[in-house]
Amino acid sequence: MTIDTFIDIHPKRIVTVAEVDNTLSKIGNYEREMKCEAGVVLVQNRQLGGSYEIVSKEEAIDGINNPRTCEWYVKFYPHSYFKKLRDILNGRR
Repeated sequence: MTIDTFIDIHPKRIVTVAEVDNTLSKIGNYEREMKCEAGVVLVQNRQLGGSYEIVSKEEAIDGINNPRTCEWYVKFYPHSYFKKLRDILNGRR
């Protein structure tokens, strides 16, 4: 099974329940397949710019603490961040 690990919106720019539910669904699929705690990391690439990818918490911490030459992790948004965001967005209804 192929897992979609890319998020097309900055986590701080999510404004609808549908956007956060889509992200939570992708994180949940990743966690089930990889059997780990996951979240979204901002990946900065020297040539391609930034992107948002789902990775394990351990991989994110390692990537933030040990940056690579051409690509490095900048910020990690854990699964709990998106759950809290969904609660906030549901409270606006």
